[in-house]
Amino acid sequence: MFPNPVKDQLTLDFPGVLSNQVAVFDIWGRQMEISKSALSEQLNLDFSQFAPGVYLITVNKDGKKLSRKIIKE
Repeated sequence: MFPNPVKDQLTLDFPGVLSNQVAVFDIWGRQMEISKSALSEQLNLDFSQFAPGVYLITVNKDGKKLSRKIIKE
């Protein structure tokens, strides 16, 4: 996931993986409007409308969950 901190666009790379469910949560655990299925090896998320702060990106693949903290400038 890059860049971090993010200003407008966040890019997620999924080498060799063609299907992921991606969701964005705010610091209080509320799901934001971004929730997408990644059907390619790269996904761009638009953060331009989000307020500055800390967000959590969660990726689900085959029942496994990976979460990463992202800072929005």
